[in-house]
Amino acid sequence: MMQKNGWYEDLMSFIRDDPEYDMDDYTPGSIQSTRINGVQTSIPVINECEVLFYRKDLFEEAGLEPPETFAEVEKIAAKFTDRDKEIYGFMARGQRSPLVTQFSSFFYSFGADWFNQDTKTATLNTPEALAAYEFYGRMLRLYGPEGILNMSWPQCVAIFQQGKCAMYFDSNTLYRMLMDPKNSQVGDRTGVALFPSSPNGRRIYDSTGWAIAMYSGSRNKEVAWKFIRYMTDKARTLISQGTHANPGARKSAYANPEGSRNFPPDWVKAVRDTAPYGVGYDRPLVTAVSEARDFIGTVVMAAIEGRDFKFEAEKANKAFQEILDRENN
Repeated sequence: MMQKNGWYEDLMSFIRDDPEYDMDDYTPGSIQSTRINGVQTSIPVINECEVLFYRKDLFEEAGLEPPETFAEVEKIAAKFTDRDKEIYGFMARGQRSPLVTQFSSFFYSFGADWFNQDTKTATLNTPEALAAYEFYGRMLRLYGPEGILNMSWPQCVAIFQQGKCAMYFDSNTLYRMLMDPKNSQVGDRTGVALFPSSPNGRRIYDSTGWAIAMYSGSRNKEVAWKFIRYMTDKARTLISQGTHANPGARKSAYANPEGSRNFPPDWVKAVRDTAPYGVGYDRPLVTAVSEARDFIGTVVMAAIEGRDFKFEAEKANKAFQEILDRENN
């Protein structure tokens, strides 16, 4: 909405005149997040992606490596799930609206997307989308915690911290709560790995959470750009990431040991390895995003419960198309 209303200054006019700034240093997903309808609305500051947190001790005892594929994810989840002991093999968000962001990487990896960008046609009911609902729903139904439909990240984090889950898929930004022994009973036994692939490939949300923009009506645009440039150049990004542990979007900061020193090595590797597979949005790119998330979350919840999620997908697709038509007319 803000870009459509012309409130953002297109920063490309400043970037083109500043070759030393090096926009190629940013991950593709972070640029996709901040470039809307060809307008560079802002500069990425903090980036987020989905990773796998897992119990290294359980995997080592079983002689297992982190899963590379969804098939391996299910095999491992089945091995570790023991409901009598309240141990769960697989965990991800199950609450209707919050689940959408983390479900997105599963959705994209199956080859699905929320809508066709060119035709503005809703695609929540395609075969690829249905395969994603089915897999995510089955995994949480068979191998997830009781009450998962009411769980967003705070509840999931608490279960993992108590040592009751073998694999947890969520944002890389949760690492301090999950990997610090001061916060978690299994913090020193927690590893991080790259999000696995489906039979259709691997596509992981890799999007900008915080960015700096310029108001198009600014009366001091040159000064504003100097501030943005100073705050986001390679040197300042390295300080922000290396000293203050803010996960940035510049590739050079991760390549520099100083930029990685406050993060676990396997976390750094997982985040760096995400970049080639990055998708710059973790939810539908529409103004009525809260409404759309509810539609999508309802379909996923039906799959988790073992209900007719295909029927729900058709309903959601129709409702989402109405949103697209309303916003593009």
